[in-house]
Amino acid sequence: MRIVGGKHRGRSLTCPTGKTARPTLDRTRESLFNILLQGDVSKGLLPQGTKSLLIGQHVLDVFAGTGALGLEALSRGAQKVTFIEKAPDSLTALRNNIKNLKEQQSTQVIQGDALTPPKARPKTRDACSLVLMDAPYNQDLTEPAITALDKAGWITKTALIVAECDAKENITAPPDFEEVDNRKYGKARIFFFLRT
Repeated sequence: MRIVGGKHRGRSLTCPTGKTARPTLDRTRESLFNILLQGDVSKGLLPQGTKSLLIGQHVLDVFAGTGALGLEALSRGAQKVTFIEKAPDSLTALRNNIKNLKEQQSTQVIQGDALTPPKARPKTRDACSLVLMDAPYNQDLTEPAITALDKAGWITKTALIVAECDAKENITAPPDFEEVDNRKYGKARIFFFLRT
């Protein structure tokens, strides 16, 4: 597993052994970030004065695992990434990956459950404009996690939420959000949600 684009392109990422983590495949990550950078989903959806969903933004990587999605975002121009992960093995890999890429200053790691996240701190601008989620497949965790994160103040009013799931799985948009796109990549499907 490696970073597929940006300043860290080609750098390897560590992953815990066993079934603790199921990182997003390199090819799927590349397709996703091409969409985000080219504005395929974002046309007409960006807040006034914002030129990108990714560059210079604060990104939230939920069910972060090894941090592959969030670290890819940093590599491609995100200003800061906050990671939320609860599995000890994944947290170890995540922290090692951050250290190996020397991204400690632009990251925040929260050891916790995305379904019961800590409150975001408004004064430190914790709320994120891009939320990347890769919940364990077929466990119906995405919708309640979005609701919990929103209630805790982690999602800006104009945020785009990107949620990966199994290709055969269907994610229902939580209240106050709507699906604006979804795309299949092999065994994965990626949903895009915006606030209504």
